[in-house]
Amino acid sequence: MTRIEALRSAINALAERANGLKAKLEEYATRDEEPSDEERAQFQQDLKDFNDAGPELERMTAELRQLEAVLAAPERARETAPAVPQVMTRNDPFAEGVEFRSVAEVRGAARTAVEQVEHVDDSIRQAMQATLDQAIDKGGQIARHMIVASRPAYRSGFHKLLAGRPDLLTPEERAAEESVRALSLTDANGGYLVPTVVDPTIIFTGTHNGLVAAQAIRARADVRQISGDNLTVVKSSVVTVNWVAEGEESNDNSPTLSTLALSVNRCNCFVPYTIEIAQDWPGLENTIRNMIQVAKDDEEANVFALGNGTGKPLGMVYDIYTNYTGQVQNSASADTFAVADLYALRNKIAARYQGRGTWMGNQLIMDKIRQFDTAGGGSYWVDLNGANPSSLMGFPVITNPEMDGTYGSGDNYVLVYGDFSGYTIVDRVGLTVEAIPHLFGASNNFPNGMRGIWAYWRTGARVTNSEALAVLNVT
Repeated sequence: MTRIEALRSAINALAERANGLKAKLEEYATRDEEPSDEERAQFQQDLKDFNDAGPELERMTAELRQLEAVLAAPERARETAPAVPQVMTRNDPFAEGVEFRSVAEVRGAARTAVEQVEHVDDSIRQAMQATLDQAIDKGGQIARHMIVASRPAYRSGFHKLLAGRPDLLTPEERAAEESVRALSLTDANGGYLVPTVVDPTIIFTGTHNGLVAAQAIRARADVRQISGDNLTVVKSSVVTVNWVAEGEESNDNSPTLSTLALSVNRCNCFVPYTIEIAQDWPGLENTIRNMIQVAKDDEEANVFALGNGTGKPLGMVYDIYTNYTGQVQNSASADTFAVADLYALRNKIAARYQGRGTWMGNQLIMDKIRQFDTAGGGSYWVDLNGANPSSLMGFPVITNPEMDGTYGSGDNYVLVYGDFSGYTIVDRVGLTVEAIPHLFGASNNFPNGMRGIWAYWRTGARVTNSEALAVLNVT
């Protein structure tokens, strides 16, 4: 048997097997009865085999086409081979079974799904598309999740699940909920993944549009979205060059490579509400988005600056003064903050990053800077009053109330300057919520007419390029 014949036979067999697996997976997703443990285990194996079949089909098909092209060349013309059978496709990105296609097909369907998802702002569509473009998702898991958790049936069923009324789910909503669980990005079994259109781990721009420190940091940091438990970043020193004479041997200019691991940690948000609200809660998606995003922003404004890395991300300021002491600029005079310290801090970072700098400090410190030069700010080119955004020495300013606002004895880390892309934030995509059907009073442990929503997600962060950032310590 020739190589071409062997490839055609293998492609036909694998395509037939993939279609058979697809039929089994669709049957599992649309069934009414609860599956047994054995059926769940078989489903996971079938899903793995189906996902593996897509890339293998693509590889063999590409090889076959290359061989056919050689044989079809003018000097060696041959009859065109029959078309290679492919896994069945449909145009509807929300159709049942779309999520079980090959990685390339799923990513294409996810992009179409984002364009067609109903009742969302264009800014949310853009954020979802950005996630598809930038997320670390070799297996297509995030794209699959984005399809199933954006289906209209899942969004409507999600409301009923949070209201504690799974008995009201339609067959379509129940099938959509099963599909999300089957491709779940969460490690827990009790919660429900929020629809992707309200998921702040996907739409990290939130509703604040950069008006708070956490979102302003995210807008400038190196934000990675993953479907696993950690991210390993490869760090590289700068590649050097050298001048050589004619015929002279070149130097070894290879950089020094190292790795840095970023793990993700769980953060929680619990929102109690009355049964009366649960009975009549219009605009549930927007309400949940606002509640969770505000709480998430408030916490991240602190942790992205001062987090100590113990069960939480490493904050930019804490990481620098703890692990990169060479990037700490001490004030020129003891317990004194002056204009010269601003210039010293700016020049602390490597020259190649200075043109992309951002300042971050407490508003009280910005007020101190404004008072340095009563003649109009000529000493440091400042516009901290009325500008949007404010600027200092021609570079944007972020105000963060979590940073030191006063200085005196001891260490006072009052200001950060640098290219914030040297700080990496990792989000494990998939924010989970659980509905707590009844809360109980503290006196007698009797029901108090309230329910609760418990939300949790996983995020990590740390400095990955210390040369790009520096901290001012007024000490």
